[in-house]
Amino acid sequence: MTQLAAADLIERLREAPWFDGPGYLECQADVAATGRDAAEHYVRHGWREGREPAGCPALATVQHTPAALEALEQILWPTWYADQLAAEDRPGEGEVLLHALRLGCLVGLDPHPLFSGQHYAHSNPDVVAAAMPPLLHYLLSGGREGRPCHWLIDAAFLGGQGLAAGAIPLADFLRRYRAGEALQPNPSQPLEPPDPAGPEARQRQLLAYGRAHPEGRHPLLQRARDPVRLLDLEQLEQEWPPEPTAPLPRRAGRAAAAQVIAFYLPQFHRIPENDAWWGDGFTDWTNALTAQPFYPGQLQPHRPHADLGAYDLADPAVMARQVALAHRYGISAFCFHHYWFDGRPLLERPLQQWLEHPELDLGFCLCWANETWSRRWDGSPEEVLIAQTYPPDYVERLAASLLPALRDRRYLRWGGAPVLLVYRPGDLPDPADFARRLRRALAAAGLEPLQLLSVWSFDRQDPATIGFDGAVQFAPLQIPTPNLALELPLQLAPAEESVEELHKELRIYGYPEAIRHDLAELAEERGFPLYGGACPSWDNTARRGRRSVSWLGATPARFERWLRLARLRMQEQAGQGRLAAAALFVNAWNEWGEGCHLEPDQHWGSGWLEAVQRAVTPRLGGLVLLGHDACNAGAQRTLLCWLAELRRALPQLEIQVLVLGGGELLASCDALAPTRVVAPSTLARVLDSFAARQRGWAVLAQSLLSLPPLLEALAALAPERAPAFRGLFVHELPGLIASLGLEPALHQAAADFDLVVCPSPLVAAAMPADLAPRRLLVVPPRDQRCWLQRPETFLASPPRLAEGAFLLLGCGREAGALARFLAVWRPLRQQWPAAEALWVGPLAPGGAIEGLHWRPQLAIDAALARSDAFLLCSAGESYGLVAAAAVRQAVPLISFGQPLGLRDWLPGYPERCRVQGPAEAVALLLELAAAGAAAGALRQALAEQARLFSAREDQAWREGVAAVVERLGLALGGAGAAA
Repeated sequence: MTQLAAADLIERLREAPWFDGPGYLECQADVAATGRDAAEHYVRHGWREGREPAGCPALATVQHTPAALEALEQILWPTWYADQLAAEDRPGEGEVLLHALRLGCLVGLDPHPLFSGQHYAHSNPDVVAAAMPPLLHYLLSGGREGRPCHWLIDAAFLGGQGLAAGAIPLADFLRRYRAGEALQPNPSQPLEPPDPAGPEARQRQLLAYGRAHPEGRHPLLQRARDPVRLLDLEQLEQEWPPEPTAPLPRRAGRAAAAQVIAFYLPQFHRIPENDAWWGDGFTDWTNALTAQPFYPGQLQPHRPHADLGAYDLADPAVMARQVALAHRYGISAFCFHHYWFDGRPLLERPLQQWLEHPELDLGFCLCWANETWSRRWDGSPEEVLIAQTYPPDYVERLAASLLPALRDRRYLRWGGAPVLLVYRPGDLPDPADFARRLRRALAAAGLEPLQLLSVWSFDRQDPATIGFDGAVQFAPLQIPTPNLALELPLQLAPAEESVEELHKELRIYGYPEAIRHDLAELAEERGFPLYGGACPSWDNTARRGRRSVSWLGATPARFERWLRLARLRMQEQAGQGRLAAAALFVNAWNEWGEGCHLEPDQHWGSGWLEAVQRAVTPRLGGLVLLGHDACNAGAQRTLLCWLAELRRALPQLEIQVLVLGGGELLASCDALAPTRVVAPSTLARVLDSFAARQRGWAVLAQSLLSLPPLLEALAALAPERAPAFRGLFVHELPGLIASLGLEPALHQAAADFDLVVCPSPLVAAAMPADLAPRRLLVVPPRDQRCWLQRPETFLASPPRLAEGAFLLLGCGREAGALARFLAVWRPLRQQWPAAEALWVGPLAPGGAIEGLHWRPQLAIDAALARSDAFLLCSAGESYGLVAAAAVRQAVPLISFGQPLGLRDWLPGYPERCRVQGPAEAVALLLELAAAGAAAGALRQALAEQARLFSAREDQAWREGVAAVVERLGLALGGAGAAA
């Protein structure tokens, strides 16, 4: 913490808009008579003497408002506050509160690490405009208005935990937490329970908590981490070449249809050289599978999906599976990195296998990777493993080594000319001489002409000046953008000693800046062909450790936009005859050690490949998914799953997600499709803008809560902008629909919409009678949490429990659900003191209850994996996503017979789990805990139900998705054909 001296405070006070120096001297004649500076006098004496600082009437108001003074006393942490000041300028032990009130708030000293005057001013521009100190405004009115005083303090969330009536949220939270009450300041970043050592230890907990969750301030960091609000990219897209309305013409054998060529690393097999240099059996998997993250949100390690696994390229069957994937998702060719060191090939086996297996029916080309190999990965670049040398006859011998590949019928040709890349032409002794001799040698072998391309990364010479035909972008190398490492809290690996050194060595950049830079390059006028490039992500931590480079903020949606815009530019230039082909080079198919791969992984699945397919598929229309907010709840997570399915099934549609409120899932939605938060009042304008660029479009409202604003917005659209298809997902039970006053909107949708989707027959039976059966579909909702981005920021881990402890799990949002849970838990604990319970929900159980743990949000799958029973506590569920997860994991689902849509998919579920009241529930739980024969038989039956239910629900989901895709396709003129 930087410590401020009196001179610093004087300078701050002089510049403060709420301190009137001349006015102060006018009111303090004795001070004026001495000729002293007003700010200096007030800092050194005036605050202590009770003199009023002219220009700040709010200070006098606070001093005469007991509630405000009491709140400040609750917020102020005297020790931490005083530590902000140099030792000689700190107030006396009994003066800290007075100093904070009369001076500290005027010069920007915060009273507590969980109050940020800068954040308050940034979030409340009206306070800045009123020239009022942030802390004083918060104490007088802002706190009670729920204004944000810190990025970790959520006033509305605190209100759900029994905030005292009329209290200032931060003051009440700090008072109760210091007293030992387990509260959570927000739903996103879990706070550990209060330290039993006492109030001062709890203050230190809060300080550590704040440091663990810093606010990112750098604008490029915000662009990289936040959901897409990249207005410059949206503007760029509007100025970009349009989607061709008809196939582009073929000229002189050049196809203007887009080609996507993926760089291919032939490394994943054992060779003697790597055994000697790096250890027996070494491949890139050795490092890739064991890498660890350095900062929150860094996706390390990159683990391959089971579809391919950590494969061995010595097996030709692996390459066959790779080819099948490439065909499926629109990859035109692989560009093999070709390692040739003055006649000595390395990593050549995959290419040899490719040539020996003509059934691998995918295009390919070569990129001569003419680099010296050294121990750069170990931080010893000066230790050469094998040097790249250029003796007098190297060109002719290289040409001879290339002939088997260049003569292969599958080799990539543009206008009949084979395509060959050189990675570092600047390293060649004479690049122009190389080009002449290579062309001559290949022509003598019957291969003429040649498309010779340079890789546009380290070497940026005009290719025409060295006899090359063009250049290829190699993203994301050589992009000028600030290093963001200092903006992030870094995590030390066990062997690391200094986070300061780590900050200096790591290079972390914003992925959106790579998009902007490379697209801008493609838009520039050049005297030579420049073929577009893009990368799905980049993070070479596995290879370089603390000297690594990573690009923060890469998502399939952003990659798709990058690739699509590059594709449109390439098609435009190819159509104009400026390029030999509308070709795009993706880095890479399988650079796992550089965190740069299209191949499926365990985090994104096939997301990168789906992005390629969407980017190269011409748009036939658009689809808007509308949600009422992006909070981490069942309907919103179901929206995320529908988004993943529709994105995969309908690559011809531009998909946009609109939500009427924020929440934890914004980044998760935005990772798959551009996502915006829109106000209901602006929804019509946003939909009109979306419709204007579509041939036809559809809208799916993901809940009844979003329906009234949608109906109003649709009514405001001109007839020619109306959607061709309107769908509604109903997740609410009839009682809730009535209590929210949504029945009129539902009746209008039943009459006018093309499709209504319900999660269960229970909900479908309550739909309006005028809803035709052909327009009603029952599809069980989905809750695949694999799509959640950075769930650790809003989902806590389950509590630590004693080994073998019996755990009862319950969850809910309303007070009635918590009451039902406690009605079972209390007698269970009395009869069996060793039992433990976990309650998940925004309402905390009142007071400390022994054996009962509470989390506002939780990774529910992990909790279920540790639970012995799940108690359904809500008054009713239209489906019951957590209950379904319990059934899938064979965790006993105990209910009181309340409405549960899930039951329609559980025809054989044991009736014993449906109890009549708390006493019967306690008896069943005690029986399960005793683990006798009856309990064993019940658990065996539940395991069988888990198997049957999983198959039944999966099939119903697949059929439901297919039905929605088919209807969307029919409405939009065949847009669903690819599904």
